Amino acid sequence: MTENEAIERIKDHMKIHKLNEPRAIYITVALSMAITALKEIQQYREIGTVEECREGAEKQKPKKPEKVTNSSIRHTDDYICPNCGKHFTGTGIAEYCYHCGQAIQWNLEG
Repeated sequence: MTENEAIERIKDHMKIHKLNEPRAIYITVALSMAITALKEIQQYREIGTVEECREGAEKQKPKKPEKVTNSSIRHTDDYICPNCGKHFTGTGIAEYCYHCGQAIQWNLEG
């Protein structure tokens, strides 16, 4: 069952209790809170998990790529992304890794 299906079933249940049981106010309040919680969960899933947010923030911190000394590519430099380990070429061309989005620091001295 999805969150949306659960919300619809809870709403249907609330309608039945409101019509037939005058003392069902407590369950109605609890079910309303459950609907609110399910909707909040859906919003958080759209944003991403805490781990995904941390990962994204970490990728925005520029890191130095590793220069490949025995590159088979001629007339350009070959580098390895410090985050994903994939190769890319050219010094100072890209601000971010083409593969994973890691910010690249081109001040390679030091």
